[in-house]
Amino acid sequence: MTDRAIPYLMKDEDAVHGPGRVNPDAAPASSFRKYGIAALILALAPAVQAEPWTCGFTAECVAGGACSNAAFGIEVIAADHEGQLFFRTASGATPALRLSAPDVLPVTYAAVGRNGIAEMLTIEQDATALFTLHIFDGTAQAATYFGTCEDLG
Repeated sequence: MTDRAIPYLMKDEDAVHGPGRVNPDAAPASSFRKYGIAALILALAPAVQAEPWTCGFTAECVAGGACSNAAFGIEVIAADHEGQLFFRTASGATPALRLSAPDVLPVTYAAVGRNGIAEMLTIEQDATALFTLHIFDGTAQAATYFGTCEDLG
């Protein structure tokens, strides 16, 4: 990689010596100058959680209805060697997709469960989470669960 590939790290050599010319008095670019800023940012960034997750939800709110206590759990797991993600609940496993960039919080996952039920899970930086079901069996309905998640990795 050359300094030209990272213009914000480049000195204004073109202005002094013309385009494409190198200042013979300039010190050679160090690895730190080329890559150190990115490495420093990564080192200072807070640790980001990734799969697997286990989540517990204590409140359920039904669209157009009241909220009530709940005892619902879900895991986000990579259950095969290809990195395919799954939601695992007491009723089984459902293939899921990560909608967010890898290793970034908040993270959002989505799946289409049994009988066309759409499922979405979002985990915030403080580990709070919400899980929403979109139900389409005649009349559209939605239920949202509120809880927390824990990194199992």
